[in-house]
Amino acid sequence: ARPDAPRTPAPPLTSDPPDHQDHRRLLLPAFSPTNLARLEGDLRDYCRKLIADLDGLDAVDAAETFSQHIPVHGICQLTGIPEGDADLFRDWIYRNFQLAPRDNKVRVEVMTEMASYIDAILKDRLANPADDMLTEIANAEIDGEPVDWELKIGYVRLLIIAGIDTTWSAIGSGLWHFAQHPDQRAALVAADDDDLLWNTAMEEVLRFYAPVTMARLVAKDNDFHGCPMKKDDWVLLPFPAANRDPRAFEDADQFIIDRESNRHAAFGLGIHRCLGSNLARLELKVAIEEFIARFPNRGATRPV
Repeated sequence: ARPDAPRTPAPPLTSDPPDHQDHRRLLLPAFSPTNLARLEGDLRDYCRKLIADLDGLDAVDAAETFSQHIPVHGICQLTGIPEGDADLFRDWIYRNFQLAPRDNKVRVEVMTEMASYIDAILKDRLANPADDMLTEIANAEIDGEPVDWELKIGYVRLLIIAGIDTTWSAIGSGLWHFAQHPDQRAALVAADDDDLLWNTAMEEVLRFYAPVTMARLVAKDNDFHGCPMKKDDWVLLPFPAANRDPRAFEDADQFIIDRESNRHAAFGLGIHRCLGSNLARLELKVAIEEFIARFPNRGATRPV
């Protein structure tokens, strides 16, 4: 992360205790397994619709035509954000992660556009409540006091940014991997009723192709194995490197489809562990299940 990059709050990711727990507790119920289970049927139908549009084509860009759409659909279904604005969200993701790291002006433009959009949609929910997560956020209170409006905007910003980019990367990586490994793809096809193999395979996708690297601020001066770290320094936490640590994983540089012991760090660790991990897992598994079921014998010619 650029030390000079402008930043705005996006709790609970950017919050520390004791505030962190209150922000996380407010958002967490929406991501419970029980609440997300109701989305599975719709996600499968949506994936099948995307796949149907690919029938008859000799080759496709699976990232552009498939994986980039699924987490947008999922986060819109979960929150009530209008899916008709999906192209806008994908543009924000592209500019935020591909252009903004090299140009702070782009970062400010994206932040400003997102804040204006989210401000308007939350104000609309105050005037026209709906049975959705946006309405809950618009009216959010902690200990009987309204959450600061900028923090409410931050909640939704985080849901859009973190809920879309990371999962479409994981889906694309999984498709690319299994397209190159027909033996593993065949094992999944044969095990369509074997949830254990599918679950271990998806966890291995997350470990092997960890889609997130997080930057954090140093809380206090300390010496980390001979490296001096000063309070308020920015440090990069390479989750992918942790997931290839031979001290934590046997044959860490090999993709083992039925790996039994897999306590990976793809979703982070500790109190800031990814709030939406259950949704990400659901979208990843459904997307790859449906794609492989429809194209069990199709390989890859270039990266997804």
